[in-house]
Amino acid sequence: MAGRSVLGIEHGMYSINQPSVCIQHSEVLLLVIIRTIFSHFDRRTVIRETWAARKNYHGSFVHVLFFFGPSEDNHVQESLERESALYGDIVQYKTEYPNHSNLTLKTALASEWVGLHCMQSKFVLVADDNIIVDIFKLLPFLRQQLELPLSNSIVLCNFRTSRAEMILSKHNTISERERNFCSNEAYVASPAVVDQLHMTWQTMTSHQKDVWLSSLAKAAGVKFSNTSQYFAGARKKPSVLKTFMAMDYVTSPVMIGIVSEVFQGKEATIMRHIWRIVQEHHTRMQLSNVYRAQFPTAKTNDTGSVQFIAFVLMFIDFLVVFVIFFVIFCRRKRKKWW
Repeated sequence: MAGRSVLGIEHGMYSINQPSVCIQHSEVLLLVIIRTIFSHFDRRTVIRETWAARKNYHGSFVHVLFFFGPSEDNHVQESLERESALYGDIVQYKTEYPNHSNLTLKTALASEWVGLHCMQSKFVLVADDNIIVDIFKLLPFLRQQLELPLSNSIVLCNFRTSRAEMILSKHNTISERERNFCSNEAYVASPAVVDQLHMTWQTMTSHQKDVWLSSLAKAAGVKFSNTSQYFAGARKKPSVLKTFMAMDYVTSPVMIGIVSEVFQGKEATIMRHIWRIVQEHHTRMQLSNVYRAQFPTAKTNDTGSVQFIAFVLMFIDFLVVFVIFFVIFCRRKRKKWW
């Protein structure tokens, strides 16, 4: 399985590569592939400085790579090479491939990269660069998955229902139907499943933007189920901010947030703010656990101060979110005015 290249791609197909990222570890719990573009440096910076800042979580190694398509702009290429030299986490392929969108091609080549350079990883997360991950929830979840029997399935995907898909009926007329599908925005699978999807991808003649992952999984015989309870944001309600700010967030299954385009250029700011909220949630939980361990017979009233502090911190978070939305609203009004 490792080393297969159904695109006929050799090691020289990359303008920028990081082939030794996984070599230093015999086992990598999670390899993260982020599909990105040059102008989203602010999002990459947030990811590097927040949930992807650490590589070792109590012996569980996590590596993050940013995947780019080719660039014909020499200044852009030079900037990417400098960024790669600074962070060592960029992979860029050289060649354009006809009949394939940038999104599906990045995903396919990322899958091929895994087969060539990181088959020792236990899981692969493929996502866009508007994602925030509660790594404190995701890693324990993945460790639990390792204890289960191996299955030919996608571990996590944001399950959605689309009314936009148009199909041909028996009478060759266009009709609309609802279809449940695994969203392309973010998904987690084993390297074996990723490789299987990659091999099947080569045989497909068309790749619809919204439903191609589900179509690919069905063609490959890969199963997927509704795991949308682990995701927040994108087109789901409540909003990603409201979900992460909820007082019961820590006990909820949510661990992956997708910041939608509704924030219009403020995605990086929202991502950083959500990560701060995630850290506050887990810090409060740790303080509460320490308090209960030290005072196991404490009365309910004794924990009032801890609850009050939690309420104050959440109120501050609410004010920050309000200011962000107010700034976005004012900028929209100014554009309309001018």
